[in-house]
Amino acid sequence: GAEIGAQLAREIARCLRQPGLDVRFLLALREDFLAHLDGLKGELPQIFTQRFRVRPLSADEARLAITRPAALCGMAYEPALTERLLADLAADHDVISPADLQIVCGTLYARLQAQGGTQFRLADYEALGGKGEILGGYLERVIAGEAQPDAVRAVFKAMVTAQGTKVTLPEREISRLADVDLTETQSILRRLDQPHRLVRPLPRAEETWYELTHEIIGPRILSWLANREALEALALHDLLRAAQSSWQQLGIIPGAAQLRAVHEQRDNPHL
Repeated sequence: GAEIGAQLAREIARCLRQPGLDVRFLLALREDFLAHLDGLKGELPQIFTQRFRVRPLSADEARLAITRPAALCGMAYEPALTERLLADLAADHDVISPADLQIVCGTLYARLQAQGGTQFRLADYEALGGKGEILGGYLERVIAGEAQPDAVRAVFKAMVTAQGTKVTLPEREISRLADVDLTETQSILRRLDQPHRLVRPLPRAEETWYELTHEIIGPRILSWLANREALEALALHDLLRAAQSSWQQLGIIPGAAQLRAVHEQRDNPHL
């Protein structure tokens, strides 16, 4: 809370005032929490003097992020692997997500540590299944480490469309679709954000909305749906969201075909 933050500021300030003590502090936080540092200016008046915003990486920046830390540890990436990582990680955008890069390179590092050696190889990356399987495997490891894995899977399933693409929803709607208590849903979403970086919060005036961080895990989540009725229920949710948007933005009411689709699913147990 605020008192803990104030105590932290006092302790940092005390250290910085110690004569002859060569010390630096780095505070890393999400952009939407930056304003909370304003309350620490009483003890740390220069807290905003030096700021660095971590943005998505360009190809050149990502190349340095891949190769330079490895070199400092006496390791190296095969040039072909470096180029493949840059191509795969930028496949959906012109820039590279630091979170995606961290997960993929961390998985490669764990494999190299298990095998022994100092060179990251393209063959190992391909053996792991490439970007898609690495991110998907990370998803499964996170769920396996949860105390209530079924609830976590339900939350994930609420966050994809019937086409396996991500959808942005308020936490209350995620709770309703997942059939998980709101407080538990909020707790799950916070853990999936930090430290796991599998969902992204989008704070809005009324409440926080969430979406998947990685579009590529959508199809894997979709594969968890056990039967045709579950998939049809998901498709109907997509239809209703589209109909609601059309009504709110354009004043267009659902047509006969849409109403018929809703009526046909009236006995679906997954709704």
